[in-house]
Amino acid sequence: MKNYQSRQSLLKLSVGTLLIGFLLFTSLFVTQPQRSSSLTTSVQAVASAPALLTARSIALVTPDYLQTLKVTAIAVAATLPTASPYADWPADKAMGFQQQDLMRRAYGTAVALYPPPQGYQPPLPTALTTVLPVSTEPIRLAGAGEIYDDSGEGEFAKMLLIANQWYTTDSNRNIFVYAGSKFQRDDPQQGEILVVVYDSTTHQIVSSPTLYMTPMRAGLVRVIAAVGERLTLRAQDGTLFYFDVPTRQWIGPDGTPLPAPTPRPTAGP
Repeated sequence: MKNYQSRQSLLKLSVGTLLIGFLLFTSLFVTQPQRSSSLTTSVQAVASAPALLTARSIALVTPDYLQTLKVTAIAVAATLPTASPYADWPADKAMGFQQQDLMRRAYGTAVALYPPPQGYQPPLPTALTTVLPVSTEPIRLAGAGEIYDDSGEGEFAKMLLIANQWYTTDSNRNIFVYAGSKFQRDDPQQGEILVVVYDSTTHQIVSSPTLYMTPMRAGLVRVIAAVGERLTLRAQDGTLFYFDVPTRQWIGPDGTPLPAPTPRPTAGP
């Protein structure tokens, strides 16, 4: 008999909750001319439920479906009983379960009373944009000039595979030395450099850009240091080469000129 009475009470509570929710949503989303006097009277009958009236006032100015659904679920949750806690659970865990169960049931009721509009597409999450610092060009002083540690993808990139470059200004001339190797299709083991001289006033090329191949095939070379205008270059296999910019010659560590392939003037970029 007691079980029957409990089921009857629970049934009445559930029916009452659904009825309140139905009346709430009818009052929210049916235009004023469509409301009958009997419906208005029914809405007034639930005026004693502050949570539902709060949901109504928020939903009237919140056209977004998800936001309205959330407000409605919170209002419905205020009318639902919480589940009995598990006696053997810690208090905080049992309370968390009760809240999750309550909101699960509240959202289920809210969705049943207020289904998504036809063709509704949930909004996609906003993509996170990470603002990265702008990198500065890797430049360092070397002898009478500066080393630019980049590939130099500029007008001379078609003449050789550029690893980095060295630059200086001397007697109204801007001198660039591009270090690298021949391309893969040619002979990537042959290191070489390209020397280009500009007039610092007119910015015109003073003489034809000239290619200088390293005295031996040791792979791509890179400028790593300089003393005055004497450059030190290191190849892929670790071999060190020395190039004297004023005389345009490959030299040994002691400054003695080394035999090297004949320089090749180019037609420019």
